[in-house]
Amino acid sequence: MIANQKWNRIVEIYNASISAKEDTVHSLWERIFVELFGYSSLNGEIESQRKIQIGSTERIIPDIIIKDSNNDLFVVELNNIIYVLAKAWICNF
Repeated sequence: MIANQKWNRIVEIYNASISAKEDTVHSLWERIFVELFGYSSLNGEIESQRKIQIGSTERIIPDIIIKDSNNDLFVVELNNIIYVLAKAWICNF
């Protein structure tokens, strides 16, 4: 599958799950990383909600962390688009 086919599939999945619960969306994105991008949860390349220390007291807990061997490649933070849009709308006033 080429890049634009993968993107179109992600858009289809997104549109079909726009009103889904957070845990359902989280599971869908883990499956996207496995099925479309070839990362393996069995090999530890996908981690969920691991605490990451930033500074001496601050920490974040991203939804998904994609790894290569023992190195973190990137983190994914999933947000409900309706919540984000409502917050942006409120902030505009």
